[in-house]
Amino acid sequence: TIANPVLMTGPGFVTQENATLPGFAGAAQGDLVAVYLPMSYQIGGYTLYLPRDQIEATDLTVEAAMRIVITGGLQGA
Repeated sequence: TIANPVLMTGPGFVTQENATLPGFAGAAQGDLVAVYLPMSYQIGGYTLYLPRDQIEATDLTVEAAMRIVITGGLQGA
């Protein structure tokens, strides 16, 4: 059963700063950032093309962000 939809944010990795999408003529075309969201089991993930104002930089290292993804955020369990 799927219940209680939520809005969330999580670690992602910028793969392209000034992303372009072929066939997309939106006003924000030049201001898109490609962000890869890996799945915890490391087989795949999703790439989102987001307006720059919808992402926020963090102080996380790549290793720390991947650890969060792989462990599902569990610490000291």
